[in-house]
Amino acid sequence: MHPVILRVGFVCIAAAATPLAAQEHGARIDSILRSYAEAGRFNGTALVASRGEVVYEGAFGTVDRETGARLTPTTPMRIASVTKAFTALLVMQQVQEGRLRLDAPVTTWLPEFRRATGDRITLRHLLTHRSGLPHDQSTPSHEYHPEEGLDAELLAEPGSTFQYNNRDYYLLARILERVTGRTFADLLAERVLRPAGMRHTGEHPYPAALPGEAVGYAATDSGGLRRPPEIDLRNFHGAASMFSTAGDLYRLDRALADGRLLAPAWRDTMYAPGPGAAAFGSWVYARPFGGGRTLTLVDRRGSLGGFGAWFLRIPDDDGVIILLDSHEGPALQEIGERILAVLYGTPPPTGSD
Repeated sequence: MHPVILRVGFVCIAAAATPLAAQEHGARIDSILRSYAEAGRFNGTALVASRGEVVYEGAFGTVDRETGARLTPTTPMRIASVTKAFTALLVMQQVQEGRLRLDAPVTTWLPEFRRATGDRITLRHLLTHRSGLPHDQSTPSHEYHPEEGLDAELLAEPGSTFQYNNRDYYLLARILERVTGRTFADLLAERVLRPAGMRHTGEHPYPAALPGEAVGYAATDSGGLRRPPEIDLRNFHGAASMFSTAGDLYRLDRALADGRLLAPAWRDTMYAPGPGAAAFGSWVYARPFGGGRTLTLVDRRGSLGGFGAWFLRIPDDDGVIILLDSHEGPALQEIGERILAVLYGTPPPTGSD
């Protein structure tokens, strides 16, 4: 049965034709988000689905604090490292079609890469942050360095150690462009966005402006908000360079679930957790909830330049929690945990039977 949606401003709650539990979930989720928004701790959009149906969609706050323009569900927002989930998907499409091989060295496609290191780093290492390459963005770069990473020294032997690294996904985007002859933005649109019906998503056109996009703010030490220093998103190509909406990310979830974008066997490979729960572009782990139920979560988060994003898929329930915030801070974790508790109950205490 498809839900009938009640619309109040920019909030949509499943109602009427949906089960009472879904209506109650929507109302409780709205109360959670509204309390954070009223406290100035959430300025963004949210979408929550369970059992294949949207139970809540809402938008809170302003596009820009200076203009006061209201934020809507279709306001473009930067999604930071959620970009990596798209890059991993594009790589797996090429693997599925035989153009890329997970265990081949990166010098197969980037012969200009320093061979002493590149011959030892595989696509699998890049996808799981086990390349041994250093984290290139421990301090954000404000200048564009298009060749950054091709001659970097290794911090560890490839495959031996997890080291979260934007450079890994920058290199994956470069490899995708090399093997397909398309720009990352064009490949993304052709292979993911159009098939999934995502009309409000893409790679940010930085340094050009994106019309109507939200403005990001970061917290100050005194508890206020400020515009953070501008970051050159071209340095985060394939790693944290995209914009989207909660509704579009739900369309991605649906297209992943129905096999439109990737055959189920290859999707399972993409989501197979390795050491530390690191899969390709996401973290995948089992988690206990109320009633003795354990669910597998596919978790992708990101924060950069005043924006925070959380794209949490719950395949066992055919559910998803999507949170996009233009006031970067710790609230997304709290909000997400409270929404999980609404949907699935409080997890048992550690050490309980």
